[in-house]
Amino acid sequence: MPGIGWLKKCYQMIDRRLRKNLKALIIVHPSWFIRTVLAISRPFISVKFISKIQYVHTLDELEHIIPMEHVQIPVCILQ
Repeated sequence: MPGIGWLKKCYQMIDRRLRKNLKALIIVHPSWFIRTVLAISRPFISVKFISKIQYVHTLDELEHIIPMEHVQIPVCILQ
């Protein structure tokens, strides 16, 4: 599992302009750890950015959100 420092670094790597124009950040198969870290981080992350986070538990759910022909999923994950 990635640590909180890693998640913070990933968030900071996204340029401010990209964060503003981002339509959604889709997290596929979210673990309890990721959901907990994001919940704890809420006070430090903008409300607009938090509202763009979507949790998807299956690839079928993901298919309803975005066209799958644009997504490269490894064969081992599809199985």
